[in-house]
Amino acid sequence: MIDPEVLRWAESVVEAMYADHAWLYERYGPRGRDKCLEDNLHHIRHLRTCYELRDTQFFTDYTLWLDGILRARGMETEHLLDNFLRMLDALGSFQSLDAEERQWYASCLQKGIERLRARQEG
Repeated sequence: MIDPEVLRWAESVVEAMYADHAWLYERYGPRGRDKCLEDNLHHIRHLRTCYELRDTQFFTDYTLWLDGILRARGMETEHLLDNFLRMLDALGSFQSLDAEERQWYASCLQKGIERLRARQEG
């Protein structure tokens, strides 16, 4: 079962992305929006696993793997980067995560963002 607060976090990220990028809905429709929510919940599950393992490398490996999959499907690294930046920005408003876990998630997201930016720079 998904923690309602975690679901709200994922939904807030998706809502913001689709509000700022109307072309996403035009290109992918409601199915794409549902998939985006599913993807964000998957990102959060990976963050949780990294926290439990105390292994940030697991998330950066996931980040690079996912970016490769998404680029093969016509997305750009910028899209995943935007997603992670929004997740990081919204993270502080979800108090069901204790401070240590929130900090761990922030660290993982920041490392993933750094790797994506490095990939963009070539």
